[in-house]
Amino acid sequence: MLVCSPRRPDRRGSRLALALGVLVAGCSGPRAGGSATSVPSPSAAAASSPAPAGAPAPTAVPPGNPSAQPTAPALGPRPGATAELVTTEPLVGPGVLGGAVHSRRTSEDLPPELEATVSAVRIVPRGDAVVDWDVGLRAPAGQEHHLYVFAPSALPVPVRSGDAVRVRTRRTGGGPNLRYAIEVRAAGGPLLLAVNALPSDWAVTRGTAAGKTPMAGYDQEDYGVVFEHAGQRLEPAHASWAVLTAGPRSYYLWGHAAERTLHPGKAPMPDYVGGWLDFAIVMAR
Repeated sequence: MLVCSPRRPDRRGSRLALALGVLVAGCSGPRAGGSATSVPSPSAAAASSPAPAGAPAPTAVPPGNPSAQPTAPALGPRPGATAELVTTEPLVGPGVLGGAVHSRRTSEDLPPELEATVSAVRIVPRGDAVVDWDVGLRAPAGQEHHLYVFAPSALPVPVRSGDAVRVRTRRTGGGPNLRYAIEVRAAGGPLLLAVNALPSDWAVTRGTAAGKTPMAGYDQEDYGVVFEHAGQRLEPAHASWAVLTAGPRSYYLWGHAAERTLHPGKAPMPDYVGGWLDFAIVMAR
């Protein structure tokens, strides 16, 4: 066997040394007219080698994602982890649910828009089959805020401790008509809760008339509410609950709309409201 290795030329200039020099040169590179064989990198070799039987399939890295490795998150779960939220629990029958959903208070220092981690969820009984959801929100700098939502006791809470969320709130009305419009989305995008705040991927409109009721000084006409989302359209019975399922997610829906007409010659009383459209969209987890 001939081993090719560099060697010093023979000082005597023998023909044997010259021949060996030619052979050495031939071992250092491709022959004229030939092609070089590249050695694959370890990653390329691994990609081209068949996986052992029973080994899991490799995970594709989405375009634009520089790494498939998780990074240390700033807010609770890894960014985008909650984008995969789907409905997994058995649904509560709409007939079991009763009453409205609304919010009359929040932390005084809660900003209109906030990215936060849900620090805790407390359920506080408030009466016959109704509760308050006390949702703690921890901002990136450590400040603690709270949302308070009045809801039927049988309605599952759509947020859980540790969720990374984006929250929008807006104060409306005043006095006995004070309300907060609330939208809560998971950090990855899916809607978790909307109370009188219209999500960008939903349509909510007044529906079918449900009857007129004479009141002191005015008549009140009640209406259902129509919900449209992801190609689905649903109108629950007036002031009742229903479930809309779109793909892997289901939502509990509630709505009530009304229009009031003053009796002839009757002046509006304090805090009189001519009409409204209240609704709630609650993701089933």
